[in-house]
Amino acid sequence: MITSTHAAARTCRGTTQIVVAGDRPILTEALAVCLGDVKGFRVTGVADAHHQVVPTLRRTAADVLVVSGVSPRSLALADEVRRALPSCGVTLIADESTHPPLTRLRDSCRVGVVHRRARLAELIGTIRQVSAAAPAAGTEGAAAHDAAGGGAAQLKDRECSILRATVAGCTIKEIARDLYLAPGTVRNLASSAIRKLGARNRFDAARIAAERGLL
Repeated sequence: MITSTHAAARTCRGTTQIVVAGDRPILTEALAVCLGDVKGFRVTGVADAHHQVVPTLRRTAADVLVVSGVSPRSLALADEVRRALPSCGVTLIADESTHPPLTRLRDSCRVGVVHRRARLAELIGTIRQVSAAAPAAGTEGAAAHDAAGGGAAQLKDRECSILRATVAGCTIKEIARDLYLAPGTVRNLASSAIRKLGARNRFDAARIAAERGLL
């Protein structure tokens, strides 16, 4: 049970782990430095070659891959990451955000597309949205267990973060502040977790998730 204020605050604070990839090392490294300075972000790896990306994502347990520059090769990479690591979101920085292949990718809640002329705030917001939409690592197996009547819920990373913060005694306002989300988004994610777990409220959902070892 968490008893210290410091531990409770740490539980409320979510960190999005990011790997940055691109075929222009100077720009890729500069973007990595920039994102690493954003509160709540931690850049855990940089990859400037296609074959390095998935191993780097696996090694660092990244939440989001950010790809600087979109080409047929990087689009194929996004598909590869989605197949190999469903728990990892992808954010693409593109020259043309309405290109048909990009439109197809944008249909996934785990893929975000930002125009290369967008401001940094838009990129940061997109990364956060993609991270919030990505399922927690290992929940693919939980989903299969559900289908077989196992009863384990498929909770997203942010839903788990919100429930952990609830266990720590954080309010909606505190959770929103520490996860860099709008209070309405926190409520929506909490409602989703409540529905998945068949709980009565946020606190009941946190209890059920803890008992099932989901947190």
